[in-house]
Amino acid sequence: MLLAIYIRVSTKKQEAEGYSLEAQERDGKAFAKENNLEYKVYKDVLSGAKSDRNGYQNMLKDIETDKVKAIWINDWDRMARDIIVSENLKRKVIEKGIAFYEKGNFLDFNDEGTDIATTVKGKVAETERKRIKNRLKNGANDRFDEGKKVYPRLYGWEADGYDDTGHSMMSPAFQTGFGG
Repeated sequence: MLLAIYIRVSTKKQEAEGYSLEAQERDGKAFAKENNLEYKVYKDVLSGAKSDRNGYQNMLKDIETDKVKAIWINDWDRMARDIIVSENLKRKVIEKGIAFYEKGNFLDFNDEGTDIATTVKGKVAETERKRIKNRLKNGANDRFDEGKKVYPRLYGWEADGYDDTGHSMMSPAFQTGFGG
């Protein structure tokens, strides 16, 4: 039986900082070893709000071709941060008769309690993603209003000191013109 170990972080920065990919993979492999299961690791560094993640899509293809018989994830929000994506996966797991494990605990989606709990967790994950996005947007807007850099560097612009009020000034990095 092939166990799909699905691991994900949202950004390259999280991956570079060792946020949790290594820990997720280590825990998934330990589960596979404890249960004498062959495994394949599916990895993404992309928001869980998107369903077109390479690792996720490859796992779905292996589910469709009946290669995968079980799925392991570290936490429900690692699978998806979009309620439609997570509910569609649950339907596929039920349809294909796939065993599903979160942190080593078997989740039976045919059980009403498990179904409602994972639906709520999926909605909470989606809501948290939206809250994070709004906090980042509001923070960027506040920084912009204060005359501070919003992003590290804007293409084609360079820092040109500060004005009398302490706001940074920007100027084009290169001059272009027509004629002589």
